[in-house]
Amino acid sequence: MGMKEIYVLGISLFLILMSSCDIISTQMVAEDDFYINEELAIVGYLSNKGAVVNLQKTVSAFNKEAKGDSVENAIVELYNKKKQRVSNFIKTDAYNYTTPSSFVPDPDQFYYVAISAPGFDSVISAPQSIIKLNDIERIRIEIHSTNYSKDDTIPNYLFGRPRQIILTYYTPNTTDEITNQLSRSLYKYQSVMFQSNGKTIEKYKLPNFYMNLGQGVKPLTEKTDTISETFRFFDQVSLDATILYADSVYHILERMDTVLVQTFTFSEDMVCFFTRVREYMESRYDPFSIVAKEIPSNMSNGIGYFGEVFISERKIALPNIVNDTLDFTF
Repeated sequence: MGMKEIYVLGISLFLILMSSCDIISTQMVAEDDFYINEELAIVGYLSNKGAVVNLQKTVSAFNKEAKGDSVENAIVELYNKKKQRVSNFIKTDAYNYTTPSSFVPDPDQFYYVAISAPGFDSVISAPQSIIKLNDIERIRIEIHSTNYSKDDTIPNYLFGRPRQIILTYYTPNTTDEITNQLSRSLYKYQSVMFQSNGKTIEKYKLPNFYMNLGQGVKPLTEKTDTISETFRFFDQVSLDATILYADSVYHILERMDTVLVQTFTFSEDMVCFFTRVREYMESRYDPFSIVAKEIPSNMSNGIGYFGEVFISERKIALPNIVNDTLDFTF
């Protein structure tokens, strides 16, 4: 038996998810061989904040002159079920598109994406609607001052007295409706938004609701009445501005103004899509695997998926204090 191959979207979909896929009844993506022609390939989602699309093209193994997998001059649009265009997508980088942050979907409407580009057949997705789950109900913030110098306390005041901030959010889940979740927090210094990326802090330029599909989803390994997660960070950011103090050069530390906490929960059908992609990527070198025949799609060309994501969002203004515990309920 020959090995079954397929070009699956070239983004990192390292999602370890647990879900039943019995509800899927869409066209299969996989074929017995590579795609012969280049086609549009889409993975995206509709959320209560807006919509996101990752757009690439399939690259045939028979095309020796293929130059990359990005698509030029694409038009990405969002329509309601009445076939009325409700929003254009804004291109944020070579692959990703988002609706403007000013666009808020109607929870009672169904929406689908339509994509066209020179040299490709146009494609549309199946319509999706807004899913509604429990929001973040409570946030606790613990603030502790950090002493950088035991012998000279002046730098603590000079640089804004750095603080360690421990933030924990709590979401009720008594009905077990939330089965998977990804969360993050964005921080604002002097009206500039940042996000934590490992041990670094980077400026955040995309709409607040944008979530990279390659970040992964945190599955819930056990049922719990309350979902919680903790973020730890310092109330500072290194900027280009520096000062000279005691014959040394220091980056100026800024006090954090606000923190935005978000959770992302995927619809079951989209979880199923990512699960099948993961299984295929792990099994495609097995000549006896039939997993490749089980990758679902709800796009008109049978490649990719447009799903649903629920985003819970809470914004906290941080007071100018150095030691305290704050509780916020919503």
